[in-house]
Amino acid sequence: MSKTKKETKENVFEHSQAKLEFYKNYLAQYLVVLLNDQYTHAINIYDIFCGIGIYEDGNEGSPIIAIKIIEELLNKYYKNINLTINDMDTSKVNFVKKYIDENHRNRCELKTYNLDAIEMLKIINKKIYNSRKGIKNLIFIDPYGYKEIYKQNILDIMNSKNSEIIIFLPISQMYRFSKSALKDKENKSYKHLRRFIEEFFEKGHPIYQETYTNQLQYIEYIKEAFSFHEKFYSASYYISRQKKDYYALFFITNHIYGLEKILETKWKLDNLCGKGFKKTQRQTSLFSEVDKEEEKEDCFNKFKSSLITFLQKYRTNIELYKFILRSGFLPKYAIEILKTKELKFDRQVRKNSFYMTYKYYKEEDIKYKVRIK
Repeated sequence: MSKTKKETKENVFEHSQAKLEFYKNYLAQYLVVLLNDQYTHAINIYDIFCGIGIYEDGNEGSPIIAIKIIEELLNKYYKNINLTINDMDTSKVNFVKKYIDENHRNRCELKTYNLDAIEMLKIINKKIYNSRKGIKNLIFIDPYGYKEIYKQNILDIMNSKNSEIIIFLPISQMYRFSKSALKDKENKSYKHLRRFIEEFFEKGHPIYQETYTNQLQYIEYIKEAFSFHEKFYSASYYISRQKKDYYALFFITNHIYGLEKILETKWKLDNLCGKGFKKTQRQTSLFSEVDKEEEKEDCFNKFKSSLITFLQKYRTNIELYKFILRSGFLPKYAIEILKTKELKFDRQVRKNSFYMTYKYYKEEDIKYKVRIK
């Protein structure tokens, strides 16, 4: 076994820790929201690639993170939360099951499988469609690549309207080989990447024309593809170990409130731009802070520009709320910008009250129309 593969089993690398931190934070928010929802009676969490669970360096993997959060919440709430773990490696599943049986369980029902991802997703899809109303599902897909990610599987799950998906992808690898995969159709080593691109991107998309210039743009393309022409809400969170080494988490939901919760998670973990985790090289604190401020300023300037463009014609508070979230920002950041602009309302509105919350969106409560003067 190579040193890199051995170390991966024994330790959690920094980029993997960032991924798990994201999952932990979102899961805690997701479950609390659903447990307080009177229409949700039970919650199913599916971990498609559960891994070892506990690493030799003491760090916890996704199934142990999940069971700890579940256990804590089930001491406060009286609803059912079920955890399903799967991995092709039987020894990993058995280890996780034994660890959970001996240390946790509580009222959580644990189910285990040893299937490849495609078969597991078929089972999940069948369970979702046969379940009664009031059942919500979160599917965490953390593959060892991208060959198990099929458009139809994702679409089938999302069409159930009661599920959310988190997918982790190795962006650097995909970015590096995309051009070759599309050009060299005889090379079988590229077939999975080529199939992924051809399934998720229509002909004529910039990804075929090689007009993307960096990995962040590539991430944006995939995020947009996972929205299925804005049928669903999607978000991304990049994780960078080095300047040219990117991974990304992608989130898909039917519900705009689910999007808001994932954005809260992103901004909690990255208070500069809410975009991702970046391991910075050791440098003087002065230059580090300067770089951070420049990055934040650039991020907010781009959002400010797009917001002003959007407000060139009248928009309702509901339209604003939706636009802001789809832009990857939270309403409070937009309010900071709007307070500095001369605005024209179609009716009298209390000063600095913008009514851009899920409550007004849900109730279709239009409080005003507004544009830039």
